[in-house]
Amino acid sequence: MAALHTASLEEAAVLVNDNRPARTATIVGVGLVCLLMAPWQVCAGWTVAVGAIEFWGIWATRGHQRNQAMSRPAKLNFLAHFVALTVS
Repeated sequence: MAALHTASLEEAAVLVNDNRPARTATIVGVGLVCLLMAPWQVCAGWTVAVGAIEFWGIWATRGHQRNQAMSRPAKLNFLAHFVALTVS
């Protein structure tokens, strides 16, 4: 069972890295659309916060990007990033 979760996290890390440019463009686009509905301070705050989570993803998956096996702390870090990204 643990091997299944390990494989799933590593596959998710690959997908997260592959989709980063599209997500970044979406973050900026949603931030701009937000300007139609909310004050600019709220929109800027959301854009910066989600951008920071996206930047965290670069750090959280750096070992996997170098084709290194993900250690347990790295997997937990990636899992926390993935949850934060999903919630945002």
